[in-house]
Amino acid sequence: FNPNRSLPMVMVAVEKNLYFLHSGTGNAEEEQRVEDIFTASSEDTSRERLSIEWEFTSEASESCSSVAIIRRKRSRLCMRLKKSLKSLCWHEKGDYFSTVSPENSSRSVLVHRLSNQQSQAPFGKSKGFVQKVMFHHTKKIFFVATKRFVRIYNLEKQELIKKLQCPAHFISSMSLHRSGDHVIVGSYDKRLSWFDLDLSDKPYRTLKYHDRAIRSVAFHNSYPLFASGSDDGSLHIFHGMVYNDLMKDPLIVPVKIIKA
Repeated sequence: FNPNRSLPMVMVAVEKNLYFLHSGTGNAEEEQRVEDIFTASSEDTSRERLSIEWEFTSEASESCSSVAIIRRKRSRLCMRLKKSLKSLCWHEKGDYFSTVSPENSSRSVLVHRLSNQQSQAPFGKSKGFVQKVMFHHTKKIFFVATKRFVRIYNLEKQELIKKLQCPAHFISSMSLHRSGDHVIVGSYDKRLSWFDLDLSDKPYRTLKYHDRAIRSVAFHNSYPLFASGSDDGSLHIFHGMVYNDLMKDPLIVPVKIIKA
């Protein structure tokens, strides 16, 4: 879902295709705003260079309908990439988003702007097999997770700020705290690492509660909670309090285990 509530739309990845759909959750004015974005034309020259195609459809056409749910929801805009997509992420304001295609080694990470259908490759070459990417909530900062490291870049200055050294052998997921100063990283070797970005490039705390690979981690948007989901069929919920006092360490307490 688009994080901007005034743009009620959904982004869905199916192999090499990326579909944009009306979510049907907005009022008439919001739905029209989304439709205007979908139908906007662009003369962006980066498409051909990056091997990207954008297609607007009045209804879900045969060339732009890979699964039944896409057809039912009337895909209005479709973007095709050169290689299969592994992950997506929205920027907080809902206009920019990023795609990860690890097989396209030279341009595995791309940043796109929806309103004018423009795309760019922020890195000339990826340093490692990219797993996940993430935008900072408020700053022009971009997180790129490979198998062993999380690199943090300043998009405005186009420079590397910090490289987080994760004790894991294969990163699977990451999430940014709403304060913007703390990151949790999950891995396929059962570890969850909490990083304090102001403190060190090494984990403040490493947790190992799951019996199998961690697939996903997430901070709650408003409550002092975070969660991890694993192949062992369980969700682990933690209380994670971040204090305004910079001299006080975050408090991490296990709260509940939800088993499938």
